[in-house]
Amino acid sequence: MKSKVKTHKCKACKAGLKQGYCQNETCVYSSWPQTVQVEDLYHLSYAELETKYSVRKFHWEVVTEIVDDILSMPSRNVALPETGSFLDVVNNTAKTLGLTPSPAEAIMAARIFIEKTQQKV
Repeated sequence: MKSKVKTHKCKACKAGLKQGYCQNETCVYSSWPQTVQVEDLYHLSYAELETKYSVRKFHWEVVTEIVDDILSMPSRNVALPETGSFLDVVNNTAKTLGLTPSPAEAIMAARIFIEKTQQKV
């Protein structure tokens, strides 16, 4: 009996995945999870995809804008805030920027923020 092995490559272009999204920015799966069928990406509207798969299109530009804004603040403490979490920092920054990230976008921004600040320590 074959066991199912979890893949870490995009089913469309075979590039690596980060949090379930293709790392190849030109691939259709850089903005949609691997669970969405490729045929549907070409034949359904964003609203239809979001309804059918109960997912929201992932906007990397939202994540990038939030992380860049946080990291550009000269007084930004790289340690975990005394109250709250990195996710709170992300959500507060998004609110200041007038952005409304999806939960997946907020979590991705928090993870990237943590990765980048840990590299500076």
